[in-house]
Amino acid sequence: MVLAPVVVGLALLALARGGWRRALAGALIPSASTVAALGIPLQTVLGTATDAFPSHHAAAGIGLLVGLGVVWPRPVGRRWLVALAVAAFLVGLGNVSWYAHQPRDVVG
Repeated sequence: MVLAPVVVGLALLALARGGWRRALAGALIPSASTVAALGIPLQTVLGTATDAFPSHHAAAGIGLLVGLGVVWPRPVGRRWLVALAVAAFLVGLGNVSWYAHQPRDVVG
C-alpha cells in the first residue's frame, strides 16, 4: 500500500523534470517488478508453492530503487550506484531480519 503513492510521486517528479517518457519509466519499473512477483499468492492458494521466491517485499523495494535511478534528473555517478546497491542489500537484509522471508526467498 505504501508503494503506490511513492510510485505516483516518482512519476509526477519525473514528469515535471524530464518529460512523459521518463515519467512512464519511473512508474512502470517499480510496478512491473511487483506485478512480476505476484504469481506466488495463487500458487500458495492452489497448494503448489514450495517457497516464497521472489519476495514481494524485495521486488518492490528493488523496483523502487531502480525507478528512482531512472527518474533522477542527471546521470548517476559511481557513489550513487554504490549507495543504491547498499540500499538494495539493506532491503533484502531487512526482509530476512524482520522474519518476513527466508534468505532463499530474497536471494534466490
